[in-house]
Amino acid sequence: MAGSFISCYTNSKVLFLCHSLSIINQTKSEFKKFGFKKVGVLGGGSTCTWEDRIILSTIQSFIKLNPKKYKDKFDIVIVDECHHINNEKSQYAKVLKNLFAPRRLGFTATLPSTKYSKLVLEGLIGPVIGELTVEEGIKMEILAKPIIKMIPVTYSNFIGELKLYKDIYREGVVQNKTRNRLILIKAIDRIRRENKSVLVMVKEIAHGEVLVEMAKELFDYDLTFVRGSTDGKTREEVRTALDEKGIKGVIATAVWREGINVRSLDTIINACGGRSEIMTIQAIGRGLRLADGKTEVEIIDFLDRYKYLAQHCVERMSIYADKRWL
Repeated sequence: MAGSFISCYTNSKVLFLCHSLSIINQTKSEFKKFGFKKVGVLGGGSTCTWEDRIILSTIQSFIKLNPKKYKDKFDIVIVDECHHINNEKSQYAKVLKNLFAPRRLGFTATLPSTKYSKLVLEGLIGPVIGELTVEEGIKMEILAKPIIKMIPVTYSNFIGELKLYKDIYREGVVQNKTRNRLILIKAIDRIRRENKSVLVMVKEIAHGEVLVEMAKELFDYDLTFVRGSTDGKTREEVRTALDEKGIKGVIATAVWREGINVRSLDTIINACGGRSEIMTIQAIGRGLRLADGKTEVEIIDFLDRYKYLAQHCVERMSIYADKRWL
């Protein structure tokens, strides 16, 4: 959609902003496929010139520029994952207030939840002009249908005796051998027996490291782990390999929760739990793209039974039920 919009204004200068280098690299690849010329990147060690027609930049890199250099340089500004424009003192707000660009477009799968955040987004980008629900996308045959599978986790009295959330999460999720073994059984089974690709979402680096080690010890399988310290080039190489099924199993932290396009992805395992609707929907979105022979995406989640974790599980199930995926 962003590419279609840009193609309508052949002589306009475009600024494309987002918060992730992975999204920038992916967008550059897509724009090249569309045939756009003079596409420059700012961020991750890459530099561009003001002569480039389209500049792709992370907000973290663009905020460092002097507003006098860019305020009147662009006709169009596009912001991906625009729900991050939720505070008038944010980096996005500082940049957008200094841009004269009259045409502004934002994309998000999840609008901000508070009235204040919605007003900030509308003031800096504009009102909502269109919405496509997952259900509509499925009917139009442009999105895959999520198939939710909830896996019960065995209860442990030891974990049940803990009081603090951080301790319960550590023992009930990150270090829980039974739960982690279930995660890996489901992942490895789909990779080896069903020849499917799998993305395992984790919250903490330590959890990803535990799963990588257990996969090697128990199943003699090397899972690729993408985290914040993984450089942009490597992230894009892994994404491409997963999309092409050169790699079948990847574990990722929040750096891959938003904006990453893996059309052929078959299965997403929510290993991190959580209660946030935005996080839940964003994670599922990694597998909603259609590909040849793909009409469904499997979402594996866990029925945790401990304090806090059980409540979060119920809230995720409510999200699935509201979306009519259960």
